[in-house]
Amino acid sequence: TPLPEDTAARERIARETSGLAARLDETKERMRRLAEEMDDVVADGLGLDADERDLIRRRCLEFPLSVTVGSPRYVWSADRKRQARRTYRPGERFR
Repeated sequence: TPLPEDTAARERIARETSGLAARLDETKERMRRLAEEMDDVVADGLGLDADERDLIRRRCLEFPLSVTVGSPRYVWSADRKRQARRTYRPGERFR
């Protein structure tokens, strides 16, 4: 749809659009911090020492994990894939 002719409406749209980009960056950073916290909780639960944690972090920077673990597909990711969903009836899942 074309932009509205009203100058005030165009200015409002411009402000809202520029605010979206800033909020997306803030959300990405928050998700990164939360993922690190979750990694720490899991490592604590598994009883991993500092060397084991560092090994896992380094390994996740190497291919192919750098493509999967290192670059999760969030809702906002352009290359996000949609997981196929299957519906099972009772008794047919483990045939």
